[in-house]
This record gives sequence, structure tokens and C-alpha cells, in this order.
Amino acid sequence: MPDAIVIPGGVKGFDTTRALDGLTLTVRSGAVRGFLTAAALIRRASPLARSCRRRFTPPRPPLMAELFEIGDITVRHTLAGVTVFVVGAALITGATTAHAMGTGNPYQDHQVGVSFVVYEPTTTIGLAQTDTGGPVCTDGSDVNLVVTYGTQATTELAIWEGNPICADPDGDGKRVARPKVLGRASVVTAFCDPADSQAWKGCSAKDVGRFGGSLDVTLPGSGSLSQTRVTLVTDGKHPLSYPALLRVARSMKPVSQ
Repeated sequence: MPDAIVIPGGVKGFDTTRALDGLTLTVRSGAVRGFLTAAALIRRASPLARSCRRRFTPPRPPLMAELFEIGDITVRHTLAGVTVFVVGAALITGATTAHAMGTGNPYQDHQVGVSFVVYEPTTTIGLAQTDTGGPVCTDGSDVNLVVTYGTQATTELAIWEGNPICADPDGDGKRVARPKVLGRASVVTAFCDPADSQAWKGCSAKDVGRFGGSLDVTLPGSGSLSQTRVTLVTDGKHPLSYPALLRVARSMKPVSQ
């Protein structure tokens, strides 16, 4: 039986860390392959893991820490340290030649195959996209989308989308505002420290820009696609201010428009 896929010398790096170096993968027709990798590297690289650092209750595992492609194979990491190669049915059976279908836009790519509306921001306040991933839902729900902008060293913004979101991206903090976003009520949380009684008592929307925070809203569905929970989380050395976070949220548009 001929090989369905042969990929020589696969390489993947995270910043200065080389996670894969010279990996050669062969998948025979009708077979599925995976391998174990170092969980420490996954936790270091993952925006999902980083976003958990202010939470008092961690999200339910497993979480997909990274999503990328080596050749024509999609690779998903979990925080349990497992790397899963997901190969299309045509490749597994060897019925046709592999062909990459990605557009390079994570929002448009994610809309294909999920039953909720994917929303994309028209502004990220100048922050460049740095990562893409999403939690794997253990209840069989659609895979969530997480797109990260900026860095922890400066300003970081992570946009989570799903129905449901299979984690707790907005974490613990104090609810400080309930603005309207696209006609829907939202909840803004500032990551003030509850152990500091004085700071907690005076915690307000202004503290989003000091300690980080989140905005959580459920946006409308469209046609056969369901509504979508969207959570924006800002963190880093200089988190976005509350007005900036709200501006990004209000710029969200369905990718189908």
C-alpha cells in the first residue's frame, strides 16, 4: 500500500525555542499517526496557558495550545503534551493528493466547519497578530477559536470565540462595567487583586489598563449559524485601557459579511 503522505525535515519554532527540528513524517494510506512532545514547551508557547495565569480556577483540560501546519497536515497540541496530526479523509484513504485549504485569515478559516458565526475585529488598536489556537471541547462542541495579538512583554490581546467557550478566559476579577456591544449587553472585568482589600474596594473600569481585564459578550447568530460567545482578554506589561478594549469589541463583524 503506498504512502499517503511523506513530509521530510519538518521544523517548528516558538520564539527562540525549537520545538520540532528535522521531523520526518510518513503516513500510509488508511493510517493515522501522532507523537508525544514536551508539555513544558507547549505551556511556554501557548497563549491559552499564558492567559490562565490570573485565574484562580484553571480551565477544564484538554486545551489546544497551538495550531499550525507542516506541509499539508494540521498539527494540534494539547496541554497534556500530546501532538495530534489531523489528516483529511481523502488523505487517509489515499484517494487524492493533499492540498492546503487555508486562506491565511484565521477567522475565515475557522468559519468553515463550525456552526457558530465567527466574528473578526476591524481594529486591534495597532497590535499585530502573534498566535492562533483554541480549546478542544470535551463535550463534542465546535472547536473554539483564540487569536492573540501583541505580547506579554508589552500589550497582549486575546480574542476567544465559541458556542460554548470550553474554558474560562475572562477569569476572576471584579465586574466593573456593562456596556452595549453591537446591541448586546456585555460584562467587563478588571483583574484587580481580591487579596488587596483597598484596591478591590476601589476597583473600576480604569483598572483594566493597570491590571488587565476582559470583555465578555454573546453576539447574534445569522441564518443557520448560531450565536457566538466572544471574550476579549487584555494582559501584559501595559494592558489595553477599557476604552480601547471596548473599541475592539465594537469593531467585531461577521466574516460572512
